[in-house]
Amino acid sequence: MAIEGEPGIGKSALLAHALRDVVGDAVVLAGRCDDLSIPRPLAPFVDAAGSAGLTDDDLASADALRARLRSLLAGDSLTVVAIEDAHWADVATLEILAFLARRVAGAAGLVLVTFRSSPDPASPVRRALAAAPPDGIRHLRLAPLSMEAVVSLVSRMGPSATVDAREVHAATAGNPFLVTELIRSDGAIPATVRDSVAQRLSWVDDAARRLAFWLSVMPAPASWSLVEHLQPDWADAVEQLERVHLVATDDRGVGFVHDLTRRAIEDGTSHAMRRRQHRMVFDALRGIGGDPAEIAHHAAAIGEVDLLIDASIEACARAAAAGAHVEALSHVERVLPHADRLPRDDRRRLHEVASHEYSLNDRMPEALDHARRFVDASIDPDDRSEALAWLSLVEWVMGRIDDSRQHLAESVEAEPHVLEHPRLVPVDELGADHARVGAKQFGDEQAHDVGGRRD
Repeated sequence: MAIEGEPGIGKSALLAHALRDVVGDAVVLAGRCDDLSIPRPLAPFVDAAGSAGLTDDDLASADALRARLRSLLAGDSLTVVAIEDAHWADVATLEILAFLARRVAGAAGLVLVTFRSSPDPASPVRRALAAAPPDGIRHLRLAPLSMEAVVSLVSRMGPSATVDAREVHAATAGNPFLVTELIRSDGAIPATVRDSVAQRLSWVDDAARRLAFWLSVMPAPASWSLVEHLQPDWADAVEQLERVHLVATDDRGVGFVHDLTRRAIEDGTSHAMRRRQHRMVFDALRGIGGDPAEIAHHAAAIGEVDLLIDASIEACARAAAAGAHVEALSHVERVLPHADRLPRDDRRRLHEVASHEYSLNDRMPEALDHARRFVDASIDPDDRSEALAWLSLVEWVMGRIDDSRQHLAESVEAEPHVLEHPRLVPVDELGADHARVGAKQFGDEQAHDVGGRRD
């Protein structure tokens, strides 16, 4: 049986359970391969020496070991050969694995092999396993934990668990090792995770590590055009990172398999290095005409206020057009602390948009505050009439009817045509006026909604 999966998915735990609770009185030869620069020859069988009568003579050569294994498989007792972490196996061990794969079917034997999944369909482990006849092998690819399983694990921790199961699942993508460690650390990045990530980074070259550092400051996967802009010789670097299960790729681009590993790399770099990485990603995104929301994220990280304002306002407009008003408001709120840096006309527009988005998120006190600022920043008579009409509408929705009537009268006095919109049906005299104002501000469909919110 071939058991495969990503690091931390539970291969070793499953193998240990099988050897402890399933195989019973079988003869067991169990050992593992190690991550050495030059692997130990026949390491799993050296580990098993003595446990099943393997002698130094049996391990003197591959031929001697084959002869001993052939003898065991021909016996009456079940023989179980368990090879853990076969992706690190030496050539001799892989040849023995292929030898066993060809002969175990029909014999009194069982071979259990664990290895890390590889994007390479012709990896050395797969080539060795291919020696088995089709009906002589079973493949088991372990899947991540479901949301329900993570909720169960968190609940087992009892009152001491302070983490949110959904956040844990989102950060770990259900990887059991990462889930367990994150729960134990109460949401902080565990040292064991940092160590695991550092080990995997040590397996790749400088170019791959550099790309990993750049990707670590990007919460969302990077498009291929962005990767190419950051690192023209990206192909080998991405392949290395994918091979050690740090990143995954698809037609759209590349991103970390688990957000927790991304955060571990990001947090492990100095502030100065992170700022440099954000700057390079920021410049690359602007160079390819990237998403303004992503540009704003990196502009905020490097403290480029003017560029943050431009990108956030554009990102807000895109989000609002898509009906994503929670996100649109978040972009606005990122800019509001810097409103005083803007020219008056831009500041006026910012307060107008802020008031609209707060109202659409049912945060009417903030909508009222920015509606007043919208009026204060409006000097031109037409602009002031529009701002007063909007302020009147916000006040009407909040039940401040007297203030609403006053400001609506001031608006009409400054610009009588502010209420004209023939396609709307009146709600009541004041409500109809506000529906018309809403149409001017929001468009017909949302204006009907706003005009009917008085109750």
